[in-house]
Amino acid sequence: MIDFSAQLVEGTIEHTIDYLIEHKVDLSIFNSRFRNDKTGAPAYHPKLMLKVILYAYTNGIISSRKIEKACEDNIIFMTLAADNLPHFTYIADFIHHFEEEIKKIFLEVLLVCWEMNLIGGEFLALDGCKLPSNSAKEWSGTFSNLKRKEIKIRKTLEFLLEKHKASDDSIEQKKTNQNQIEKIEARADKIKDFLEKNQPKLGPRGNEIQSNITDNESAKMKTSKGTIQGYNGLAMVDSKRQVILHAETHGGNNESQYTRGFLNNSKAALFESKLPGTILTDATLIADTGFFSEDNLKFLDDEEIKGIIPDNNFRKRDPRFQTMDRHREDGSKRKFTADDFILDEVKKTCICPDGKHLAYKGIRPSGGATAHKYDASSADCSVCDIRERCLKKGNVKSRTLYVSIPKYGHNYSKEMIARIDTPDARDIYSKRMGIVEPVFGNIRANKGIHRFNYRTKRKVNIQWLMYCMMHNIGKIHKAHEALNICETRCRK
Repeated sequence: MIDFSAQLVEGTIEHTIDYLIEHKVDLSIFNSRFRNDKTGAPAYHPKLMLKVILYAYTNGIISSRKIEKACEDNIIFMTLAADNLPHFTYIADFIHHFEEEIKKIFLEVLLVCWEMNLIGGEFLALDGCKLPSNSAKEWSGTFSNLKRKEIKIRKTLEFLLEKHKASDDSIEQKKTNQNQIEKIEARADKIKDFLEKNQPKLGPRGNEIQSNITDNESAKMKTSKGTIQGYNGLAMVDSKRQVILHAETHGGNNESQYTRGFLNNSKAALFESKLPGTILTDATLIADTGFFSEDNLKFLDDEEIKGIIPDNNFRKRDPRFQTMDRHREDGSKRKFTADDFILDEVKKTCICPDGKHLAYKGIRPSGGATAHKYDASSADCSVCDIRERCLKKGNVKSRTLYVSIPKYGHNYSKEMIARIDTPDARDIYSKRMGIVEPVFGNIRANKGIHRFNYRTKRKVNIQWLMYCMMHNIGKIHKAHEALNICETRCRK
């Protein structure tokens, strides 16, 4: 006979999870579903499912089938599940059906972090972690690309049909051939059906971006480990103990376009969690260059949020990087930027690093805004000795320069650039990597979680919240463990 009460040893992560769910987290939000006389209550109590799933994620197990297997074989899982054996379909349904409930539980755990003094509110780092989802990048493309793919598949289908008709195969081989044809035909029909029922996806600049037949809310993203089809998990992390204050996912490469919505949602969530409403305005928000835009900087100013968000060229202006060209393996020099050109917007003149004048071409649209356009002469560029540092590779014959016009009558970008060039701001920005990157490292490397196994933004967002909640519970566990060690030493 197994004594389940003896399996959760104090000081272990499973004991922390069990204690939090039993004593610190208000599960009344589940009452409307759990106490339901009309449609019936769930098969298992929500607290059992929360314990099992959070412990599974802590051990890098995200597959609902593997979680079910663990509840059958692992004594800790058996204890947390109260010797129940939930089916993998119920585990999967629990994760993506209880959206509002999971958000509430995340805030309950966050409040515990605040009560344990794990949140400092001095610096907040915002960044994204790109993870693949349950969708294949091979099913991505613009509508024209997908149409060409359908035509190519149907041509292959016609070729196979003619080939099989002319062949003298056995009955079994004919069945195999027929199954192959049906699979290929289903692929073509899948593309056709998608193109008929959907509209092209548009990017922030109004141009068409790639759609995905399997999960059209996901996106094709470039990462350090190659191109993936997935979602960008955004997280705002406090500097004191690296507790995640807010998290959500988006299907897109451009982090800048989600900043305002993310901060508005985080403000509402922090207010709901009963944390101080001024935590965003009291702290300094740090984000990398992907979040730099005039719209975002204006938003921070309007919301009175102190932010440090550098532009793409801030390292080139940093005196500490003046000698970086000597370290390039190919011996090449850095490319010229707008800062290397002498501009006079009043006289509408522009001089390039080689001393040649660029002709003013008026005001043109640029990156969703407007800018002054300057064009160099192709004759000047063709004989320039430093053209390799000015022009991109290819058939570009002359340099074109765009000088942005303040969108709101006030140049927030220029103000931020002036601020980031100060030693104090550079010192603050240097803290960003040490605040937020270890969080993603913990989720991916320590816990072994490298992907989402759901489709659609709503379901993936719930799973990302569970990942981040699991991380915060780990911080609670470590703090409680350190407190116990200190108390033991004091008693000695």
